[in-house]
Amino acid sequence: MRLAGCRSQSEVLPTVVWAWPMVAWALAKDNYVRKLMQSPISFTQLTLAATNIEQMAAFYNSVLFTNFRKIKHGEHTLYEGFLVNIPLLLCPNAIAGVVAEQSRLQFHVCVPDLARALEKVVQHGGTIVTPPSAGGIKAAIVTDPDGNSLELIQE
Repeated sequence: MRLAGCRSQSEVLPTVVWAWPMVAWALAKDNYVRKLMQSPISFTQLTLAATNIEQMAAFYNSVLFTNFRKIKHGEHTLYEGFLVNIPLLLCPNAIAGVVAEQSRLQFHVCVPDLARALEKVVQHGGTIVTPPSAGGIKAAIVTDPDGNSLELIQE
């Protein structure tokens, strides 16, 4: 006796055979992620050298909810907060001494509302480099006020 909506073994078997490579890939990826998460290495802090530190703090507070707070380091002002769960320090480039023509690092961050995040990017001195495309994953490439690249992806 078959319940309504249930399929017979002959109907299910081709689907299982077709889906097996994807299931195997997903399991392998899951095992890989588990191994990575068991790594003895962890982030203790991410430091971002900033030229326009006040504008950068406002940008990251507004777009990525970093909750920066000012701290004094001698004559310099720094900002500490969190990017996701990673401690983030905005450090004046006068201290960091980074010499770079462009960023070699890109954050990929999920945001709850991409349209709202893009408004905040522009409002706080950032630039939309690649706007979201129609259909598919909603994502955009932006730069912060210092020109660092970020990809914002709607959850």
